[in-house]
Amino acid sequence: MEKNTRGPNIVKLNSQNYSIWKTLMEEMLYSKDLYNPVEGDKSKGTKSDAEWKKLNWKVVALIRQWLDLSMYPHVETKTNVENMWNKLKELYERKNVQYKAFLIRKLVNMKYIKGKSIPEHLSIFQEAVNQLTNNEITLNDKLQALLLLSYLPDSWEVLVVTLTNSTPNRKLTLAMVKDSILNEKAKRRERGLTNASSQSEALVSESRRRSQSRKPHSSDKSESRSKSRGKYKLRKEFICYHCGKSGHIKRIWDLKLEKMVPKTPQHNGVVERMNHTINDRVRCMLSHARLPKSFWGEAMRAAVDLINLSPSVPLNGDVPENLWRGKDVSYSHL
Repeated sequence: MEKNTRGPNIVKLNSQNYSIWKTLMEEMLYSKDLYNPVEGDKSKGTKSDAEWKKLNWKVVALIRQWLDLSMYPHVETKTNVENMWNKLKELYERKNVQYKAFLIRKLVNMKYIKGKSIPEHLSIFQEAVNQLTNNEITLNDKLQALLLLSYLPDSWEVLVVTLTNSTPNRKLTLAMVKDSILNEKAKRRERGLTNASSQSEALVSESRRRSQSRKPHSSDKSESRSKSRGKYKLRKEFICYHCGKSGHIKRIWDLKLEKMVPKTPQHNGVVERMNHTINDRVRCMLSHARLPKSFWGEAMRAAVDLINLSPSVPLNGDVPENLWRGKDVSYSHL
């Protein structure tokens, strides 16, 4: 949109920007004390006919300067400011049911496009809301805030959940959502992340790389693993070479059963260390995402899921979930 570099900051009218052009033009006419001719002869006051005609032509010339060439034919024959203003209003400020439905559909189907400027996206959203307001459809503040959140992609899900669950008295405001979106975009720019899902992809890639590059402890294990990679047997199909029964392997016979007081996992060193590991990971995730403690359960499930999907040293680099289920696991949900 073309702008004037010498005068007020206003854009030329085209078929797409009538709402903002009208607001800017009205402000400019008011600031120059030239708006009376727009209201018609009722605002003539004590001016003589000659003075009124001269003022009328002055406003006509000013408005025509800020019309795109494609708009000029619509008002070329209009020499009266009031008639010209009403003609433009008739063309672009339609208030019929069909146009209102179009504006609502435009607002509901709006989405934030990856890589697009956040301030530009917010401006487009506000312009759509203003168009509805001009057509006698007013959206309350909370509805506007929820619409703005619904436009965000899945990679912004943490921000959406945080806002909807941690707002005071669950009263979400448009100003709060705008500030949070701008702050989140600034943080991502500082971290060099434009897509939060890249973190999950990096984690999966690193896990796979470590799993593939890990060397077995002996040549026999290497040969056995290379032949059986990706082809795990179900637990019930395992045959123990020590006793000949299915459902377990010889390693179980080497275990020593030790009794302990019921409901006291702290007496089991292995379990206690794993509890500490899980708790540490949960605290790190909540701190990094800046989520309240009410998300502790979800964070713990995520931490345990990542442990089960990561290569394990005691299993010689195998993934626990693979051995438990007997088939390759999927990382697509991360």
